Amino acid sequence: MKTLEMLEKRVRALVDMVQELQANNVSLSKENKELQEQIQVMEKTIMQESKNLDNLKVEQDKTKSFVDSLIKDIDALVEHGNNL
Repeated sequence: MKTLEMLEKRVRALVDMVQELQANNVSLSKENKELQEQIQVMEKTIMQESKNLDNLKVEQDKTKSFVDSLIKDIDALVEHGNNL
C-alpha cells in the first residue's frame, strides 16, 4: 500500500511539473511572439533611418560641392580684382 501511495505522490508531482512547464511554455511563446514583433518594428525603423542617412549623405555631398564651387568663384573674382 505504501508503494502505491509513493507512486501516486510521484505521479502527482510529475503532473504538476508538466502543467507548470506547459504554462511556462505558453508564457514564453507569447513573449517570443511579442519580441519578434518588436524586432520587425525595429528592422523597419532601421531601414527607414538608413534611407534617411543615405539621403542626408547625398545632400551633404551636394552642399559641399556647391560650397567648393562658390569658393572657387570667389577666389577667381578676388584674383581678377587683384589683376585690375
